[in-house]
Amino acid sequence: MVQIGKPQNVTGRSLTQADYQTHLLENLKRYRYRPRAPIHEMMTSPNNLFATMSESTDSVLRKMMENIYQYGRRHWTWEGTTSGDSMKAFDEGSQSTVEQLPEGRTGRGLLDGTISACACGGFAAALKGMAVQIFNIKTSAPNVDGSTSIFADFITLPGIDVIDSGWHGNVWLDSHASVDFNKLTNRTVGAFEFKNHYFCNYGNTIYDVTSNRTFANTTTMIWCTLTKDDSLLGNYPGSKSVYSTTTVTKSVLTPGKYLVWINKEPAIGNGFSNWLLTDRTAIPAVDMQKMQTWSSR
Repeated sequence: MVQIGKPQNVTGRSLTQADYQTHLLENLKRYRYRPRAPIHEMMTSPNNLFATMSESTDSVLRKMMENIYQYGRRHWTWEGTTSGDSMKAFDEGSQSTVEQLPEGRTGRGLLDGTISACACGGFAAALKGMAVQIFNIKTSAPNVDGSTSIFADFITLPGIDVIDSGWHGNVWLDSHASVDFNKLTNRTVGAFEFKNHYFCNYGNTIYDVTSNRTFANTTTMIWCTLTKDDSLLGNYPGSKSVYSTTTVTKSVLTPGKYLVWINKEPAIGNGFSNWLLTDRTAIPAVDMQKMQTWSSR
């Protein structure tokens, strides 16, 4: 099996800047990335990753994460699930070679432009794949609860702009007597309901490319945990799920006592659910019907 080249970052510090750039370019070629693959733009914008030889591995990962995030803000869509094409090369003729390389399929679809939409695990795979393939940086294994994933229903901290610039936050705050006045609060709340979430971890630092943030642990990522309470479903006509909330990390905003399912995102077919945080133990059917038309995009 072909081994990838040197940086990590940088073994022995014995490379010249020209050597460092050559190693990175050779790894891009070794992994058969086509000339117009998105990964080339991610290597240089907004941070020039070819000029990171003197930087720590943490610094390289932070800059790489920002580059992937900024590219995603312009080109990618967050969806409910990730397709199998997320592991495929754009050029089908390169696939067998790619599969023989270390972590060759990891994040391949986004990095090569085979796909432009996925769930959070796909975005994390792009960071993980780019790190190991090009820079020989091996992040922690995926799907480890508390390290590279959260296996729970929860709401992220407010005020987050995610990698999909069209997604304004799928959580509304029921802060007005009239539901109509609540319609745009998802844009100011900027919080996101997740059922499980995936990210990367290096040296016990969490790198969450979905929000372009680092965290010391998973607790600091969570605004509220959620406990299902479908005994209240009848009080919210048309809802499919109701949760009670428990605040984990305090914010300038106070969450409602309950999180109520509004609808399945109507703007895209492979969408996510939309939700309302409320203190009300019941909402009239007419208001629930209005909320069924709301979109997070």
